Amino acid sequence: MARARHGTPRGRPPLLSPELRQQGWSMQSEEGEWYYVGRVITRDRPSRGWPAAQLLGRDQADELYKEAVAVAVAKCAKDTAGQTCYICYGEGDEDGLVRGCACRGESGIAHISCLAEQARRLVVHAEAEARDLDDDALDAAWKRWCICGLCEQDYHGVVSCALGWACWKTYLDRPETEPVLSGAMSLLGNGLHEVGHLADALSVREADLAMMRRHGASEENILAAQSALAIACAAVRDLEKALSMERDVYSGRLRLHGEEHPQTLIAANNYASRLV
Repeated sequence: MARARHGTPRGRPPLLSPELRQQGWSMQSEEGEWYYVGRVITRDRPSRGWPAAQLLGRDQADELYKEAVAVAVAKCAKDTAGQTCYICYGEGDEDGLVRGCACRGESGIAHISCLAEQARRLVVHAEAEARDLDDDALDAAWKRWCICGLCEQDYHGVVSCALGWACWKTYLDRPETEPVLSGAMSLLGNGLHEVGHLADALSVREADLAMMRRHGASEENILAAQSALAIACAAVRDLEKALSMERDVYSGRLRLHGEEHPQTLIAANNYASRLV
């Protein structure tokens, strides 16, 4: 069971969004305060995660987004009780509020939907200026999906996961050749890893790398995807594959950058750590 204080004293219970009700959450009162009460939802996953085609499909993404938001709202309920969204100035009675960054006090509290819409609009504006994710303006806009615009620190934990699903839902219909699709997949993989959905994170990393190879992504981007996949393999204790991937990344960095480049040194350190 999961239990989180809402902080509204006495009187009628706070409104509970349809998504939270569907996920089995309810409100209970104790000593004059209302609490979210429900089960933290788990899914029956095969040992290597759901197939990427199932995990990343539109219907499944919609469902898992709602689940991730419900869990994030419940987890953040104590910090967000009685607060308003800093983006839309609305309260959390319907959608629920979260905070998953380094902000303190009343700062940084928002709806997941507002954070997602803010990031989406920034990317739309940047895409109108340049069609390449390597462009500085577009890169800065894209970071709003994973970095708070107030404290400029990464989102973490359940909020990172919810935003990962929000990002994937936003871009999953884009053509595979568009960099934002791979960017969304990478962000989702990060979020899944953050909350310990390791098998699902592995499926996403594998799908991302396969997509990059199909469409001739740059060697730099492929090496970054291989490095992320190595971490995902190690997380599910597939150490042999993790070692093989780290070796390939080190060889690629050495060939691409030379032995003294910072990226090569990082890859060498990662490879060495797998050998221990």
